Amino acid sequence: MSHIRHLDFDEDRNLNQWLEEQCIDLNSKKRRELSDVLPVAIIVKKFYTRLVDLNPYTPLRNSVALKLKNWEIFNARVLKKLNIKLSDSDIMALAQGSRGAIESLFYDLFLADRSIKTPRESRTPDESVKILRKTPKGHSMSLKQRKEALQKRIESLERRNELLQNSSEPLDSKSLTFIETPGAASVQDLSLKSRSLTFNSISRPAPVLALSEMLIVDAGQTINGTMLEMPYHVVPYDIYEKDMRASVAKDAYISRLEEKTKYMKDIINLKDSRIDDLMSQLCKLSVKLLQMNSSFKKNLDKAKKMQDFANS
Repeated sequence: MSHIRHLDFDEDRNLNQWLEEQCIDLNSKKRRELSDVLPVAIIVKKFYTRLVDLNPYTPLRNSVALKLKNWEIFNARVLKKLNIKLSDSDIMALAQGSRGAIESLFYDLFLADRSIKTPRESRTPDESVKILRKTPKGHSMSLKQRKEALQKRIESLERRNELLQNSSEPLDSKSLTFIETPGAASVQDLSLKSRSLTFNSISRPAPVLALSEMLIVDAGQTINGTMLEMPYHVVPYDIYEKDMRASVAKDAYISRLEEKTKYMKDIINLKDSRIDDLMSQLCKLSVKLLQMNSSFKKNLDKAKKMQDFANS
């Protein structure tokens, strides 16, 4: 399925407004320039600084074959991580500067720029990562919608806390993440026990603590029909989710650094190989110069002897 599509009136208006913000005028000359991937990569780098590396691309004005190669690299290294997929026909249209090709690509970049997702966050097909990100459906959200979503989230947390404080029913273990801490029994004291949560249906739940506090579940308590053999640290799911998001972002950043490191190593190896070739040529040239110098001295000696013989 081709990536290039016809934009409707609203999409075209939003795209033109975004292009004005980026100071981009899509005239005939600009379209010819944008058939090369380097100017496009410079624009994308404004939003995804760590994701875009300009080193692999060189400005190519006439060679369509080389432009295609650059677009393939850009598609694999950048666009796929932004969940923008280009087919071979799309890449050919971009390299040839076909009308509508660059507009379609810029519209997807506009959606990515306006998305609620973190711009530098690399997309991955892993299901667990998709669950953690929990981005609302739709291409963009207004500031008012974001405020309303945040307010609903706060109200939901407040209602849950009130239920936990007032209800005599056992706390649902799905809202908490449990991390086993070996040896925790040796450091327990009265203060930890007073802050502990019990999950028996008979006992009354303790008051809900702030999200930043660490809770302790005593050994011998029952969770989902299983008795704990040792104390557990209890981490609220909000903190767990936040840390997992940060971990995913760091993993993506590390992956980009590893990719860039590999590219730099390849460049260094290529330069080392070129240096070795030049040194080999220099050695051959030095030997040739020495031979020429030796031959010149011999000829000079012969000429001098012949001149001395003639004078005598």
